[in-house]
Amino acid sequence: APFHMVNVYVRGDSLAEFWAMAYYPLVLLAADGVRSAERGFRRKNVALLALAYAGLILSHNISALIFSPFLLLYLLLRLPLRQTRSSGLPPQSLISSLQSPFLGLLLAFALAAWFFVPALAEKGLAQLGPVTEGYFHFSNHFRGWDLVQTTAVFDYDVAGGQAFRMGLAQAVTAVAGVAAIFYFLTQRRRGAERGERSDSPAPARLVFILLTLAVATFMITPGSRPLWEHVPLLDFTQFPWRFLSVQALAGALAAGALALLPGRRVIVPLAALALIAAALIGLRPDYLPLTDADVTTAKLAQYEWFTGNIGSTVSAEYLSTAVQPRPFTSPWLN
Repeated sequence: APFHMVNVYVRGDSLAEFWAMAYYPLVLLAADGVRSAERGFRRKNVALLALAYAGLILSHNISALIFSPFLLLYLLLRLPLRQTRSSGLPPQSLISSLQSPFLGLLLAFALAAWFFVPALAEKGLAQLGPVTEGYFHFSNHFRGWDLVQTTAVFDYDVAGGQAFRMGLAQAVTAVAGVAAIFYFLTQRRRGAERGERSDSPAPARLVFILLTLAVATFMITPGSRPLWEHVPLLDFTQFPWRFLSVQALAGALAAGALALLPGRRVIVPLAALALIAAALIGLRPDYLPLTDADVTTAKLAQYEWFTGNIGSTVSAEYLSTAVQPRPFTSPWLN
């Protein structure tokens, strides 16, 4: 997905968000390992879920915030409800299947508590206005009909937010994957009517892919504005197009459904080449030949004076509430 390269080569200060995208599939794989009631309680599976989810929280808490509802959706869809209804013992089976995921998530929160608990509990001790105001208010960054770029090669230009969109090849591949999912589900249903059994992906996984792709895309559009206005903490995400990360995962999973089609030996390599070419051909990273000798106290002070960025953040956010008025330059430069 082009959003991988956008985080590294366009935004630059979003490497943490780049790492977080790697945790999404790992968390789902770990969740898959603990969801089954037949396997019973296994410490190894619980520990893997805890480490994966805690790693996501510690890599980028905003990414963890927007991905967590999709993780819960996956866990709910993977509950053995059909087995439970037919077994005659619904409470026992359901509780057994919830035990391991619950313990895994609880342990993950415990492992990451030293980081996210102060971030939430001590919000009133820091100046958070710059985080969600002005340019950083979510209302400035929705994508409507301009959600998908119209050029075959992805354009990394930041003008008009061009880089913060889906790539055309990415969108086409995701839509083709969705069509493949519906084709597969239709074939599976017909096979079931004929009494055939299938070892292919369970419908719950495919439903998760479809729902995640639809919801993540919806959250980027203006139609989701009521949610952005009322869901607690969501405004700290700042940019609705940050859901491109979740959408990229769902689009990749949907594209994987192309491997279920009869012509997969041709379709899959062509789709892979198209995605790679569309994402990389237009990438023109700038090389800045900086050395340690170029970073001096004087140059840092000049940078602060020129940009107004004090400290290590963009807008001097997270300063103590006691820092009034906010400094706009360094004592050294004065």
